[in-house]
Amino acid sequence: MGRPNPSFGRGELARQIFESIFHALAAFLETWKKPGEGGTVDAYVVKEVKINANRISSLASALTTIRRAHDIVEMTALKYWYDPQWATRVLTQDVILDEFPLSVPVQLRWGSGEKAVVAEVLPISYC
Repeated sequence: MGRPNPSFGRGELARQIFESIFHALAAFLETWKKPGEGGTVDAYVVKEVKINANRISSLASALTTIRRAHDIVEMTALKYWYDPQWATRVLTQDVILDEFPLSVPVQLRWGSGEKAVVAEVLPISYC
């Protein structure tokens, strides 16, 4: 969580919003994992979340006012492969198969547990 993070220096709520969006996008891409060729696995990971500090502030404002916020979040995703027998996974150019942009609808709401803010990727049919 350094300076490239758009919530850097914006306060705890902005940090929680960005983290919850990032984790929701990562979990969404995790559902795309499938068996590849020769016993490998094709998987996906978030490379970049394209959201700026002003949009995070707008989401925070909506969240505090109406308790929910919706947005279309753009990201760059990487498709890669790995052998499930590998002890660790390191993304190098040798295992990256593709890089592509993706836009998904996201809903933010207040959490009820240890996470104050919860983000969920919504089905495209919600748009």
